[in-house]
Amino acid sequence: MKGRYKIEPKQGEMKRFQSMARAKFCGLPKLNIQAPITAITVNVKRFANVVGRSCSLKMC
Repeated sequence: MKGRYKIEPKQGEMKRFQSMARAKFCGLPKLNIQAPITAITVNVKRFANVVGRSCSLKMC
């Protein structure tokens, strides 16, 4: 429960905005491909937001 507050917003974003509520394709092997790709997408979006915020503060 201690670390859950860090993970829950990311999982919620994956469910709501990246369509992880239902699998796009049938079968466990395809879901095993979809889940990491979705996680990479969410991480890249978060990284871009962090870089964008720090860049705007420095006037890149």
